[in-house]
Amino acid sequence: MKKKLISLLQRKRHIVALSTILMTFIVMSCLFIDSVDITQMIDGKAVNYAKAGTTATFKMHGHIKVQGDPRNDKRLVFGFLAPKSWNLAQNARVSYTEDTFDPNIGEQNMTLIPLTEQPSNKPGLSWSAALMQEYGVGTNILEDMEWAAYWTRPYNGVADEIHFTIYVRVPVGNKNLRFKPSFFINSTDDNFSTSADAKKCEEAGCFEVVEGEGLVTDFCSEHFNKTTPLTALQNDFVTFSFIGGMDDENALVKADKIYFEGTAVASNGHRYTVNEKSDKTLMKRENQYTKTYNITFWPEGFFNVPEGTELVSIEYAFTNADGSISVTQSDDDFVMLNIPLPPQKEPFIYTFYCE
Repeated sequence: MKKKLISLLQRKRHIVALSTILMTFIVMSCLFIDSVDITQMIDGKAVNYAKAGTTATFKMHGHIKVQGDPRNDKRLVFGFLAPKSWNLAQNARVSYTEDTFDPNIGEQNMTLIPLTEQPSNKPGLSWSAALMQEYGVGTNILEDMEWAAYWTRPYNGVADEIHFTIYVRVPVGNKNLRFKPSFFINSTDDNFSTSADAKKCEEAGCFEVVEGEGLVTDFCSEHFNKTTPLTALQNDFVTFSFIGGMDDENALVKADKIYFEGTAVASNGHRYTVNEKSDKTLMKRENQYTKTYNITFWPEGFFNVPEGTELVSIEYAFTNADGSISVTQSDDDFVMLNIPLPPQKEPFIYTFYCE
């Protein structure tokens, strides 16, 4: 018995000694986002918006601290979240500067990480898919957003403290919108582990595209209306949602039943209206815990549009059974922007786009 106890103690000491030796070879690398910058210089002023049809520049400043032996063949990984309509993978140009390896050559290009490349700690997922799984769309309230992931060239001798700045330059498109971009940093040394030290994600404030087409698509704030998808063709199924919980004081959310009424507007000027109160237009409550009501339909069939007719938009509102209470764009403007209600309320408008 005594010999067994001595043997167990010796084995335990060997394990502790081996663990101590291994610990001396572990390299700890910590990544930091020092700041993110979404401001643009327009007419000599720093503003959080860009004009439609121009290119916006977003910046992230950060640094990395490496403790232990230098690391070889490692890349810095960067992720950026933006609306799908921006098509980051095709349109964005991402570059960086750093103060250690090539501090005097200026900006260097980061390349889009191929979808076939997978972080080892997220098997089966590309880097962009892993980002969406981990962080989603942040606090944005609309889902039509995407992550794009980029990396630097491989570096050898990564050690000590390295400071860097990453630049994202992307055309903002022609549509009015508001959203909160997110910035992510990691490395191929960590490969999307669970370590909070080795990866960071930060959401910026609300950024806006102005002087563009159509009403503002607002990812930042809840409104009475929501459409899924944000852009569609007349042959696509579209879901229209009434977000009654956005303002608990609105009278419609207290109605027994809520209905959709709308008018499909054709390119030739013809209008096709559906304002009946029936099962066809009845909106269904999403669940017992929310005050969101939805209706999904195929526009051509719902409005009984003649074959070959091109639709450009749908004007719509939400009403109670007798139509005495309605929620429109004017009601949304009153609650969100404190704009007085006009004598004739304006409807919500859904515009068909081909992207």
